[in-house]
Amino acid sequence: MKAIKNIIAISISIAALMAILYVYLVYKNNIDIQPIDNITINKSLNKSINWLKNNKDHLIKEDNPILWWFIYESAKVLGDENLIEIVNEYREKTLGLNSTWNLYFDKNSNNFTYFYGSLSSLPNYNKLFVYGLSCNKELGEEDFIQMQLQSDFCNWSPFYSSCSTHQLMGLRFIQRNNCIPGKSISDVSGAIASNIKNQLTWDPRVGDVYIQRALMLQESNSNHLIKPIWISNILNHQLEDGSWASFDPLISLGDSKYIGFSYKFIDIRKPESNFHTTSQAIYLLSLLATTN
Repeated sequence: MKAIKNIIAISISIAALMAILYVYLVYKNNIDIQPIDNITINKSLNKSINWLKNNKDHLIKEDNPILWWFIYESAKVLGDENLIEIVNEYREKTLGLNSTWNLYFDKNSNNFTYFYGSLSSLPNYNKLFVYGLSCNKELGEEDFIQMQLQSDFCNWSPFYSSCSTHQLMGLRFIQRNNCIPGKSISDVSGAIASNIKNQLTWDPRVGDVYIQRALMLQESNSNHLIKPIWISNILNHQLEDGSWASFDPLISLGDSKYIGFSYKFIDIRKPESNFHTTSQAIYLLSLLATTN
């Protein structure tokens, strides 16, 4: 009986410590600070772009078209022809010029034909991306597209989910290409942006999804919802080489390893460069640098 009481007491103590830590991290994540100046943003942006250019030979082998769309949009915003050349090299050597995903980069490359079941291997958000890029009428009538046009499609919970940001990305493609004229998509996008703001408020883990949330608020013209501390947190998590890791280190264990937050929860690892995370940070900073 005494052993059971000790286990219960230890469990309660650990839970209390975790609750205190969470409250502290949420507090730190929402303190009021002055907006980040353009000099600081541009310094971080240039460092990240240099990382991309210095590592392009192996990065272009990463076949994730949306990441390269982030870089492509950054290049257009910044007027960086060298970045566009890197994106084109990825398209030629890795993506293939006949891929449907070239719609990210060239609206006139629409060789997409939809038939029932042809996208069954894709997650729902990728199906929404394809619809937003192609405006294919038959695809747009599918239930898995229609349900993603509703503001309550995703659970707003900040933990373990990038559903809201993925949904907003898809809706933004629909808006960009005017697949569904009218105000309805704007209303849904605004509601999702509010959810994302709440997720950033209550989830203090600065990693891939954190950056993605800030990016989508900025890209969807909901930048008034972004707190300066969130941008400061992102800049402070940039690695020395200019990249970002999909990991939020908390306590150093020596030998460059930390206890920290990963996408799932707690992990022990060394923060390492991650293209998925860094490409989103580059696009976010490019938008901030040209709109502040």
